[in-house]
Amino acid sequence: MKEISVSNEVIDIAREKAKELGNIRKSITAGGGNVAGFIGEHLAQSVYGGEMINTFKYDLVLPDGRRIDVKTKRSTVVPQEHYDCTVTDFQIDYDCDGYIFVRVLRTYEKGWVLGYISKDDFKKKSIFKKRGERDGKYTYKHSCYNVRIDALVAP
Repeated sequence: MKEISVSNEVIDIAREKAKELGNIRKSITAGGGNVAGFIGEHLAQSVYGGEMINTFKYDLVLPDGRRIDVKTKRSTVVPQEHYDCTVTDFQIDYDCDGYIFVRVLRTYEKGWVLGYISKDDFKKKSIFKKRGERDGKYTYKHSCYNVRIDALVAP
């Protein structure tokens, strides 16, 4: 896991992109996570390189040609190795080669690039959680697949 400070310039760019995007269909947070999502894409690119593409199927094309869907969650704490990385059920068959997972503080001042996993490995290692299922105090808002941070290839 790699911790990265987020500049005000990146936050401003992310806010502008989020405003342009608006509320996308099936968004778990009704667009509330868009700024963090764009910050996450920037952080992933800063670690792995590549070119931002921003389709609904993937976000980044790495120098070796792999098409990556960057998945970002907002956080209030430093992520722990046992925390989950999530892909919603309706996104699991998107045409990408793998995932890079990122966490961003809700204040946007800092983020963590957690690591990479190929789509095939994600499908093999992930655990399905059904909408409405509970995990401690958390209730899943959408059906999804999860792997732990420690299942990722660290950056």
